[in-house]
Amino acid sequence: IIERKIGIEVEGGLFIGGRHSRGAGIETDMLKYNYLSLLGWKLFRFTPRQIEAGNHLDFLEALKNQ
Repeated sequence: IIERKIGIEVEGGLFIGGRHSRGAGIETDMLKYNYLSLLGWKLFRFTPRQIEAGNHLDFLEALKNQ
């Protein structure tokens, strides 16, 4: 959501040894998160399982009210 500087990331591969759960991938993600913070962005992270269950919807609805 560019105009509000809000990023949403789906962290895939957590339970199968994917990029987001290995050292090099985690380090790269940390740099990305830090740069986003420096630029004033908020980043919200979800797993695919959370997205499939709809857990993100209440959270995103709460963002509308801020």
